[in-house]
Amino acid sequence: MAIGISTAFDGGALGEIVEVTADRVVARIHRDWDQERRNTQATWYYARFDDLGGRPFSVQLTDLGSVYNGRPTVGGIVREDQGFVSDDGVTWRKLLSGEFDPATRTYHIQLQPIGDQLWIAALEPYVAADLAAFEQRILGHPELQREVIGQSVLGRDIVQWTIGKVTAPHAVFVLARQHAWETHTSYFAEGLTSWLLSDAAADFRRRCCVVVQPLLDPDGVASGASRFNHLGWDTNRHWDETDPDQPADQRLRPEICAGKRVVRDWLAAGRPLDLHLNIHDTQHDIFVAPAALADHPLLTGFYQAMQAATFSGQFRAEPHGPSGVSQNALHAEYGVPAALIELGTIRLPSIDDFPTRDYRRQFGAACAEALARLLS
Repeated sequence: MAIGISTAFDGGALGEIVEVTADRVVARIHRDWDQERRNTQATWYYARFDDLGGRPFSVQLTDLGSVYNGRPTVGGIVREDQGFVSDDGVTWRKLLSGEFDPATRTYHIQLQPIGDQLWIAALEPYVAADLAAFEQRILGHPELQREVIGQSVLGRDIVQWTIGKVTAPHAVFVLARQHAWETHTSYFAEGLTSWLLSDAAADFRRRCCVVVQPLLDPDGVASGASRFNHLGWDTNRHWDETDPDQPADQRLRPEICAGKRVVRDWLAAGRPLDLHLNIHDTQHDIFVAPAALADHPLLTGFYQAMQAATFSGQFRAEPHGPSGVSQNALHAEYGVPAALIELGTIRLPSIDDFPTRDYRRQFGAACAEALARLLS
């Protein structure tokens, strides 16, 4: 009996099935394209396999090459990447048996199920139901306000959590999940938010308002996309050319409009904005800020605190980043101290292990605690 394959659930994606037998699946990985069909990314996969009967089988993902900022790359999946596997779709463990062939741009995974079903994913999935479940745990907090700040291209709500009073003398914005595949950014946002709502943060909430946008691209998350919104626009690019009041921008890039409008209106109301943190995933930990902010005391202090909390990446001050990257655009247009934080997904030297969702929750909490110390 041939293996059954399902991606008919939020976040499900595998791509074109090229071959399926009783012990082998070959798939041409799902690929995103930008609005000009110039840049493309193939990073995310999330699938369930059925009718396994406990027998071993293999999955081969092909066509992993991408084009990033107009330049061909090996792909969003490289030799050091290993996916996650689950026997029940709930509890996940790291795969350590995958083999990546850069010459043929293929990723080969050998799997041993214990029953009739097995799930695999690039990272532990985080979809709308996970966001809703977390909100059920936090929305009764008296110092948390939830609001919808916009809709995606397909009309899904983009939510925002405001923690503390908007009249506080300090404010920090945290933006997660600009790219749909980057699930660990949502787990980071959960950990950060949980600490901010804890009793330990009561004094900090009086001093600082923290605005968290936990999932900027709900369409991409639902469809199992990698990088671009439903119309092909990269939600971490084009911030400099997007005007939230322009109908064309609202139609093509509503996710950016939502995020940018909040910053614009916040500053127009005369409120302080000490820091804007844009959280991403990639293979290695990286901290990126505009060159003009290389010596900014709050940014450098936060970076040092992250290092103390096991962050293993370098501080990169970039004078000429890609046009429209959110932190560059926010600093250039509004003077906001902004940084992009890449959370590594491969084995991290600081912990000598692969990061998991539990680790990213803990790291998010540690970063929230660091902000409290820095803004004391």
